[in-house]
Amino acid sequence: MSLRSLFKINTFRAGLLVIIYLVYSYAGTTSAFLFRYALNSLINKSLSNFIYWCIAEILIAMVSSLLLAYGTYLFNKQIQQYIHAIRDKIIHHHYQNNNTKVAEIQNILNNNMKTLADEYAKPWLIILSSTLMIMMSSGLLLSMNWTLVVAVVITCFIVILLPRLTQKYTAQATRIASQKNAVFLKTVADWFSGLNVLRRYHAINRLQNVLNQSSGKLADANEKKQKALSTADGLNGVGNSIGQVGIILWGGLLFFHHQLDLGGWLVASNFASSIFDELWDVIDSITQIKATKDLRTELHTLTQDTETDTEEDASPVAISVKGLVITYEGHQIRYPDFTIKACDKVLLSGDSGTGKSTLLKAILGKLQPTAGSIEYYDEKEELIIPNYRQIGYVAQDGVLFPDTIANNVTMFQHYPESQLNKVIDSVELTNDLAKFPQGVNTTINLDNLNVSGGQQQKIILARAKLKRQNLLLLDEPTSAIDSKTSAKIIKSLLASDQTIIMIGHNLLPEVQKLFDYRINLSR
Repeated sequence: MSLRSLFKINTFRAGLLVIIYLVYSYAGTTSAFLFRYALNSLINKSLSNFIYWCIAEILIAMVSSLLLAYGTYLFNKQIQQYIHAIRDKIIHHHYQNNNTKVAEIQNILNNNMKTLADEYAKPWLIILSSTLMIMMSSGLLLSMNWTLVVAVVITCFIVILLPRLTQKYTAQATRIASQKNAVFLKTVADWFSGLNVLRRYHAINRLQNVLNQSSGKLADANEKKQKALSTADGLNGVGNSIGQVGIILWGGLLFFHHQLDLGGWLVASNFASSIFDELWDVIDSITQIKATKDLRTELHTLTQDTETDTEEDASPVAISVKGLVITYEGHQIRYPDFTIKACDKVLLSGDSGTGKSTLLKAILGKLQPTAGSIEYYDEKEELIIPNYRQIGYVAQDGVLFPDTIANNVTMFQHYPESQLNKVIDSVELTNDLAKFPQGVNTTINLDNLNVSGGQQQKIILARAKLKRQNLLLLDEPTSAIDSKTSAKIIKSLLASDQTIIMIGHNLLPEVQKLFDYRINLSR
């Protein structure tokens, strides 16, 4: 997030904003300046002049207020359009990133974006408005007595230096508050994902303890952040008070030396007060903006253009495992050397904990080897650096989306209806769809799941078959499907020319014979 980008998101609106606030500032200071003539008319007992200047002051003040309201509306519209564009880039970044965490994305898209909107974008509006008001007020002070402006400039210089004392403190406090918020969101996601299990075992005390600890740390971080900002405000307030009193005293001396009339002294005092109030707002806004430096640096990284992999390149059809060792969740797993050639159909078996699912994740590039290597080969049997997205994968806990069954199979791509029906039939899903009034156009309800575990697996298998990637990894893909139907589905899967590695348990002997060979993992 940068001021230049915020301006460029809609240059016409941004230019109009500057004009509106310029007119608003001029109208606001002019309204205050007319008080001088109204007061002097009152002193001279001229009722008609007094009423005239009061009416003029009121009308100009009304125009100023309407301009302020409209300008604020336009600026908020500019911010929202800019944030929308940033969110789009962040989503694109995380789409390309293989190590994306939901809690992290939530923190960035919600908390961090709100922080930047409130503590970076909006302060710039205050800086624009306040700077223009300071310039207009200083110009009118100059018209009354040039020494007033000199006194204001000297005092302002002192006031501006004060926030430097707390700049580093506020930046650190803002960064820590954001980090603690991310940790809290991750804790909520981790524990509430298993809420039904916690209920079943009456483990509410553990849930409360964990969330209370994380929430307490977040509250402490927010408290320290507010303390840092309050300290900065306090220093700004001290400088502001000194400046206002000083100008009032200087204006009084000019009055006693007959260089300023009473109305001029009161207006000068009001302008001085306005200048230091506006200066306080500018300094406070700058403090907030500087405190968001770390967040803006992070955001800059996330919004940089990311190269998108093409769909054609680096598609592996064979792999070779050599001296592979993977450390996962504190355990070191050693794998035997093996080579899987193009079109091989391999059954991966072994006791629980021998690293079958871990091996598939390593092949997918989700886990990095501690030692050894996994080599990938293309159709020409040449060694390649793989595009991991070109490797098909059906996990134990496959993901569905709140859309139609058809779109969950096609993954929002266009396929001929005949091709879609064929793949649905090949995974024995046709009879299941006949039970739904809308058939393949039935919308999946994730909150109140309207498909069984077996139906979920069939949908995900149909998705994998339709994509037809050269290398397909299957992690117990039919565990929730009855053995007879499972046998039919596996037979259909293995009939393709894909290279298939499948983890399977308790498969019928006739199903096991469908594979070319078995790789058995042991502890």
